[in-house]
Amino acid sequence: MLISSPPSLVTTAFCFASLELGKLEAQRQNFDRAKEYLLPLLNAGNRDKAFASLELGKIAVQERQYDLARDYFTSLEKPTGRTLASAKIELAKLEMLRGNANEARAYLNELT
Repeated sequence: MLISSPPSLVTTAFCFASLELGKLEAQRQNFDRAKEYLLPLLNAGNRDKAFASLELGKIAVQERQYDLARDYFTSLEKPTGRTLASAKIELAKLEMLRGNANEARAYLNELT
């Protein structure tokens, strides 16, 4: 007898695998391949979408697409404590890259 997994478990496993594969490809500087794994997660549940948005934002920074990175970091609809903090930190890093120390400080102050 074949035992099947509930659809939600399969979806969760697929999203987790896609996120991890996207992160791995990004670490290898294979940004196009990383995006192939991460972009579909933008249509997933809030948690998966949040983590994918953070990773896509990091990729956009690496590609010097700063406006796109900002869009990804600010697109979180209902960020959790962890994803909200991560987004604020990434926004602060982005503003530092742009030479906007005051804006970077403002993002970090939101976390205190």
